[in-house]
Amino acid sequence: MKPNGHTASERSDLGFGVPVWAGPARVVTMSPAVPAVADTVIIGGGFTGLATAYALAKSGRDVVLLEARQIGFGASSRNAGFCTIGPSASASSVLEAYGAEEGARYFRWFLNAVSSIQKLVEEECLDIDWRVSGRLSLACSARHAARLRRNFDIQHDVFRLPIEFLDGAALREHIGATGFVAAISDRTSACLNPRKLVGELARIALKHGASVHEDAPVIRVRESSSDVEVTHEHGVVRAQCVVVATNGYSESLGIGAQHFTVPLGSFIVATEPLSPDTRRRLLPTGKVASTISNYSNYFRILEDGTLLFGGRKSLASYGDFADIGNELAAAARELFGDAIELPTVARCWGGRLAFTRDRTPRIGHVSERVLFAGGYCGHGVPTSVSAGFALARYIGDGERAHCPFFSDTIRPSLSYRIARSLMPLIGAYYRSEDRKDLK
Repeated sequence: MKPNGHTASERSDLGFGVPVWAGPARVVTMSPAVPAVADTVIIGGGFTGLATAYALAKSGRDVVLLEARQIGFGASSRNAGFCTIGPSASASSVLEAYGAEEGARYFRWFLNAVSSIQKLVEEECLDIDWRVSGRLSLACSARHAARLRRNFDIQHDVFRLPIEFLDGAALREHIGATGFVAAISDRTSACLNPRKLVGELARIALKHGASVHEDAPVIRVRESSSDVEVTHEHGVVRAQCVVVATNGYSESLGIGAQHFTVPLGSFIVATEPLSPDTRRRLLPTGKVASTISNYSNYFRILEDGTLLFGGRKSLASYGDFADIGNELAAAARELFGDAIELPTVARCWGGRLAFTRDRTPRIGHVSERVLFAGGYCGHGVPTSVSAGFALARYIGDGERAHCPFFSDTIRPSLSYRIARSLMPLIGAYYRSEDRKDLK
């Protein structure tokens, strides 16, 4: 199998393959020459950078956004379009770290992240194929089910989230594959076309006066007592504040941003369309779904019947199209069993995610005038947009309460540098744990 017609030798560690998504909802024209001065400079043209630029420009601030390649180049346009209400961190770990009251506030932030995108869709008339679908978080074994139940009890009874626990006949109403034994379900999560969201965020940022520039890689960020000097490929721009919104693509800018998180690869295959009957048998209620294993798989069905299936049993942020496509197709067949006959894989693509040790995003100060947002741990669509809104509000009014995990000091971590060098060993450990869970 050679999805997209590429050979097995073609590879990249930045993101590759041609996603199934169409282009932007509307054609947007980038700004002309980069200004020499701005209130705020944003580095990175993904969801976070564009959302920050939009919110700041709408409030009347002078904003310049610099994107090294094209807007949405990375994971922002290379994901499956899930817009789910929960964080990556488990409820038990959040309760232990934050306590009941702050833990509830933590979870509510992620719940509100989804509603903030729906509000934006309505206010700005965004064309992003928005659909409130609900979500299934699936257990594949008795061990998984027990873990899922513990997290459900905390989310539902302590944090008061609008979710339900499904097993037996109730579960079969939502998913036809018999290999799943339990699920946490919600009716609030949504899905969308991520490439269209990129285009629409750029459109409304430009509409409100932001200066947005593609093919403008930043070379250096240098802070002084009075401002920040941002050197890019075409010149220099000075600002009172800089937002680094590069997530899993944080190559060195002189501030150590590449060591705030660990970059991991995630990949997706898209099949030829399923028949209407197969769609009804697999996901009869149209929810998006994911498993709770360490190497999670996630899947959804598009309006035309295309099945998107993602994940990977490797932590590498690169790979060969043919090998990855075959691996994901095999994983789908194993998960779905006899529920469906998997159609031909038509496309395979991927991007780079950014993870943190505690599965909590990093949002806050790198220094007095430089802010960072990233580490979305695979929950980047709603989280990254809300991170952008939180940064814009903080820049506007200085209030940290908008985000329960805002930090005054984000510093490079030696543990992240070590983790990068030990990826094969870490990956082997998680594969071993998944095998134990399935026994």
